[in-house]
Amino acid sequence: MKRRRFKPCIPAVITGNVRSLANKMDKLEALTRTQREYREASIMCFTETWVHGLIPDSNVTIAGFSTVQADRDTTAAGKKKGGGLAVFISNRWCNPEHIHVKERVCSPDVELIAIGLHPYYLPREFINVIAITVYIPPTGEHERPTVLSLSLLSLIPCRINILEPLSSSQVTSIMPPLGKSDHNLVLLSPSYTPVVKQQSVTMRTVMKWSNGAMDCLRDALETTNWSALCEPHGEDLDGLTDCVSDYIKFCTENSVPTKKVRCYPNNKPWVTSDLKALLNKKKRAFTAGDPAELRRVQKELKRSLKESKDTYRKKLESRLERNQTRDVWSGMRTITGFQKKGIRSADGSVDQANELNQFFNSQVRRELERLNQRKAAGPDGISPRVPKNCSRQLCGILQHLFNQSLHLQRIPVLWKTSCLVPVPKKTHPVAPSDYRPIALTSHIMKVMERLVLSHIRPLVSPFQDPLQFAYQPKVGVDDAVICLLQRAYSSLDRLNTTVWVMFFDFSSASSPTPSSQDC
Repeated sequence: MKRRRFKPCIPAVITGNVRSLANKMDKLEALTRTQREYREASIMCFTETWVHGLIPDSNVTIAGFSTVQADRDTTAAGKKKGGGLAVFISNRWCNPEHIHVKERVCSPDVELIAIGLHPYYLPREFINVIAITVYIPPTGEHERPTVLSLSLLSLIPCRINILEPLSSSQVTSIMPPLGKSDHNLVLLSPSYTPVVKQQSVTMRTVMKWSNGAMDCLRDALETTNWSALCEPHGEDLDGLTDCVSDYIKFCTENSVPTKKVRCYPNNKPWVTSDLKALLNKKKRAFTAGDPAELRRVQKELKRSLKESKDTYRKKLESRLERNQTRDVWSGMRTITGFQKKGIRSADGSVDQANELNQFFNSQVRRELERLNQRKAAGPDGISPRVPKNCSRQLCGILQHLFNQSLHLQRIPVLWKTSCLVPVPKKTHPVAPSDYRPIALTSHIMKVMERLVLSHIRPLVSPFQDPLQFAYQPKVGVDDAVICLLQRAYSSLDRLNTTVWVMFFDFSSASSPTPSSQDC
């Protein structure tokens, strides 16, 4: 692949304190013509330029670079000379029309200039580039960076959190000082690999769900003679479960069309299929050399992109209003990982087992309709979208399977099987302990668990500790922390009191316990 010499993924930066720039411009211009590091630099940031109003702007310009200056304001800085900032942006990296000064600050404690840049090439995971050059004079108050903090907050009013620093994406090199300056220059060479190259493009087979396909699937399940499938198996629960699951998958594959799509690791969530079609149309217009069609498609693409972002924003806002925080974080690419509460099992008597056998179709259907159709399919290969949208057609056969399982006091092997998907805890996992296992189980088994749980929970609730926070619906770790802090702070409000806290770590029921160890 052709190397991007002047259009790197992240800018190559040269920075340093030059202590008077005007008398070193000939040296700097010669370096940009003869040395590769200067010639291929995207941005050059210099402090203490000592440039003032009597020096013409033409004296601090370099061919092939755009110059942005922030000369010291002697009135605001309280000093007669010195200071000053200068930023040189390569025209081969960024169009001069795409350079905008966002902030200028000059005070006795700090000098700052922030420039917004939109280069020719930028990986999709980055929106734009903000180059900030800061100079703190030796006489400035280093312990009170109030002006600097307020200036940075004004640049990012929405309080963006940097989740993954790119410190490893640049290689730092020390360069000789410019001219007779007593400060060495620093070169930040880019070594960042875009996300689209870090992971290969994956091909996925997705189902094209539509109202017509769903009606066809309902008709296929509606006309099924379930008795003919059940009678040959008798009390063979595993065989019956496999037969029913395979038949549901067979009907789904024949009713719902599929297509193969390419999944890029840096896809944006608001990029829809319509936007991709417009992008392809723009490429065709550019290849055909039709400027009028290209302008028309570009205008339509810009409008559609704005509408897609606005639609996605409203979608996130609506989820926030409905307290669907998990979907919000997932859409914002900052997944927090709200783990699903486990379900505790309990042994029941014969009377309770007989009561559980009296499942009605309405109960099964109601639980099927509660399934989240966005979840991944389990080991049985049945997408939750199928039982959710075909609950009326499947509630009868699933009721028979549930009752058969309870009657035989066995769980089908297919329902007990789980697919473990390793999810990395870190950005660059190395050891097996850097992965978190996520288990995918059968959604039909989850429906049965909820039905059984609805009968067991009322029986065990009176015996539960009111301060139990684990395995409780709508209760989490935050509630436990708030309860503990409330008790501690209430005690500390009284004079001459001390709070002692002792923590115990109990193993969960599923953790293996040595036989020689008492529980």
